[in-house]
Amino acid sequence: MSFNRISERNMSPLAFSILGGMVYFASYICRVNYAAVLAEIIQALSVSKSAASIAITGAFITYGVGQISSGFLGDKIPARWVIFTGLSGSALCNVLTGLSGNISVMTFIWCVNGFFQSMIWPPLIMLLARNLKGEDYKRGSVIVIGGSSLATIMIYLVAPLLIRLGGYTTVFYASALITFVIAVIWIVLSRNIEISGETAAQTAELKTGNLFGLMARSGLIPIFVVIVSMGTLRDGITTWLPVYINQVYHLDTSTSILSSVILPVFTVVCLLIASRLHRRVPNELSASVIIWAAALAASAVLLLTKDSVRLAAVMMTAFMVGCMHGINFMLISHMPDRFVKYRWLSTISGIVNSFTYVGSALSAYGFAYLTEKSGWTATLISWCVICVIGLAISALSRPRYSRFLKSEGWEE
Repeated sequence: MSFNRISERNMSPLAFSILGGMVYFASYICRVNYAAVLAEIIQALSVSKSAASIAITGAFITYGVGQISSGFLGDKIPARWVIFTGLSGSALCNVLTGLSGNISVMTFIWCVNGFFQSMIWPPLIMLLARNLKGEDYKRGSVIVIGGSSLATIMIYLVAPLLIRLGGYTTVFYASALITFVIAVIWIVLSRNIEISGETAAQTAELKTGNLFGLMARSGLIPIFVVIVSMGTLRDGITTWLPVYINQVYHLDTSTSILSSVILPVFTVVCLLIASRLHRRVPNELSASVIIWAAALAASAVLLLTKDSVRLAAVMMTAFMVGCMHGINFMLISHMPDRFVKYRWLSTISGIVNSFTYVGSALSAYGFAYLTEKSGWTATLISWCVICVIGLAISALSRPRYSRFLKSEGWEE
């Protein structure tokens, strides 16, 4: 079986990967900026942590739900226009969020933003899988995910400066401008990509099969719990670390936000390590077991050093977030590629990624509620428990997933 590849006269695999990384960079700056300025919003609008976090929870929910419909759209209509719509809509939502000074209105707009954001990943990963193969795909996925880390680094570095210059609203305006520019670049350059999927002859070569039967046979259903756990920790820690530093170590919000820049730096390092690990351990669940064990060790160290050593707290949380991005690399970026022989690639990618944001939604409000009721120690304990759950289910799910890989002709 063969798929259309990006021809030399149109766009090289590296150029396409960089373009995809730009798209994911743009989507992320319009997604993580709210969390980055969350502590400032709480102070500026005089609202509680739980009230301010509802916007993030709602956006995670709309993102997760939208992933399924967007994945389906990515299999049916030109993906470049789905992605362009998502980027443009997200930029508009950021402008409107900046203009609003009411937390209820901001919450509604940010929920709409979550839906626009959901239109980006499934068609993008489908284009990667259809147009790249082997090492090109692995390098491409690292570059694309790296775009999200670069966006997070930029937001956490620039947000404190923008807050000092013009308040938190300037962060939303700047994010919108950058995203819209990249959206235009994308729609212009992506016309050279074979974006309509496969030709009629190639479509006939793709397997159909029952979607739910395929998910059951591959062992995806219990893996969804692993993905929820990963999303809970990844976005929960990223969202609340600035607030944790602000409240536990009594630093101002700008300094707290700046301290959190270490998170995406660790993420880049962990992504490179995860990429090398995947070469040595091709089974994504086997690799996930190793990464979960490392995250569990870090969560234990964090719990033991809580409230006393700020550097240890930042380093351990950064390492945990990096581990979660490593698991995301395995289960969200690479696992859908195992279904490239099926028509359901974009749909499966959307479904899989939607469960990430079930966890994200739980963490945004759940950790706020837990902290307000029981304190930060209870929240740190919950992080340890989540690591145990992710590790255990990854190990238990591995045998069925291994059998699926062998049945599809993949080498472990």
